[in-house]
Amino acid sequence: PPQNPGGAPAAKKVAAPPDPRREAMMKALTISGASAGVLGMGMGCAGDAAMLANLGTFTLAGAAGYQVVWGVAHALHTPLMSVTNAISGSTAIG
Repeated sequence: PPQNPGGAPAAKKVAAPPDPRREAMMKALTISGASAGVLGMGMGCAGDAAMLANLGTFTLAGAAGYQVVWGVAHALHTPLMSVTNAISGSTAIG
C-alpha cells in the first residue's frame, strides 16, 4: 500500500461525467453495425424477394427492440418483467 507521509489524506479519483454525445454515437454505431451485418448476410439470398423482406423486417424489429430494452429505467425493469411474464404465461395456457 502507498505511504502517506505526515498522515495526509489520500487524493480521491473523480470519475468523469458521462458524455451524452459519445453514448448516442456508440448506440448509433452498434445499431448500424448490426444492421450492416444482417444486410450482408442477406446478400446471399438476393434472388428471393420474400426472404429479403423478412430480413429487413427482422433488422428493423431488432433495432427497435434494442432501443426499447436499453431505454427502460432500472427502477421499471422488475415491474415490466413481471407483466411480461404474466402475459407469456396466459398466452401459453390459452
